[in-house]
Amino acid sequence: MAAELYQVLLATLQPDPVTRSNAEQVLESSSRSPNFGLFLTQIACSKDAPQPGVRQLAAVVLKKHIKEHWTYESNHFREPPIDEDEKTQVS
Repeated sequence: MAAELYQVLLATLQPDPVTRSNAEQVLESSSRSPNFGLFLTQIACSKDAPQPGVRQLAAVVLKKHIKEHWTYESNHFREPPIDEDEKTQVS
């Protein structure tokens, strides 16, 4: 899934608004999938990301994902919460 997520992140950086919008929709729906944060972490920490900006974008999306799904106490919380095993691996 990390390879597919990498391609989606890359598509969000494209100048074509349709491509970018479609990729943003995929990101939004993928954020509810198990291990989404873990895959973002892998991309953000990868030294092999060939496209500049994808690692940084993965980190930004991860920050948003954590803000929205890490804890019920967050003012920005959205279902579903991140699984405890995934939290351990991400942190």
